[in-house]
Amino acid sequence: MNRSGMTLTELVMALAIFSLLCSVAVPGFYRQVERYRFQSASLELYAVFLFAKSEAVRRGRHVGLLINDTRIIVFLDRNGSRQFDKDDDIIRIVPLSSTLKIVSGDGGSNRYIYVFDRKGMTATWGRVVWEGAGGSREIVVSRPANIHMGTRVGKT
Repeated sequence: MNRSGMTLTELVMALAIFSLLCSVAVPGFYRQVERYRFQSASLELYAVFLFAKSEAVRRGRHVGLLINDTRIIVFLDRNGSRQFDKDDDIIRIVPLSSTLKIVSGDGGSNRYIYVFDRKGMTATWGRVVWEGAGGSREIVVSRPANIHMGTRVGKT
């Protein structure tokens, strides 16, 4: 007798093997997706720092960057106060990704404001540290105008 199909037992066994493979693979895939989201959000945060610096040079004015719990504000510091005031113009608002949790800034002082002058230099320096599914990262802003992103290895 020539069979061209599968028996119910064969079908159930194939589904059982497929289910077992999926139960092993899906959690690893989910963790990988979360790591990619963390990496993407980290690069976006770094890009906002570079954008603020380049806008200061392009406009020939002081441009600041303020990070709070939910968003990043890039602003034109009209009065030169090096703070975000009501008189300052907002250049861009970027939502802070929910995959990032900012844990410290400027050596733990919780100040997340950086201002670049018309030459792209900054008198404000320090670091912003954040954590997520991809580990811990930091952006270090050093004088006169260096901005570096790296993996956070230890706590200072």
